[in-house]
Amino acid sequence: DESGFAGSSRLSNMGTGLWRRSNWTLQLLESWWQALDKDSNRNEQEVLEHFLTTNQHGCLKRLVLLPAGRLNSESSNPIAAPPWHQHVVHLAGMPNAVRT
Repeated sequence: DESGFAGSSRLSNMGTGLWRRSNWTLQLLESWWQALDKDSNRNEQEVLEHFLTTNQHGCLKRLVLLPAGRLNSESSNPIAAPPWHQHVVHLAGMPNAVRT
């Protein structure tokens, strides 16, 4: 995570996620939020990394992490590439001068 928003996690920054609607996904997401409620010192990326490194819920066979910038722009520089390379531009927290 080039932005540093992922805390101690080195695997992901969950600014974007695509989920298949299934019972397994529902169980994973419920467990994920419960883990966040139990430990307010960890963020969602750190909990997901823990799930992956311990293979909770069989995550290693069911989740795929895409390279940064594959679905949306790099959060540190949202207009770093031409539009045809950035299918979704991530503008959260950006000033109006960048948005327009």
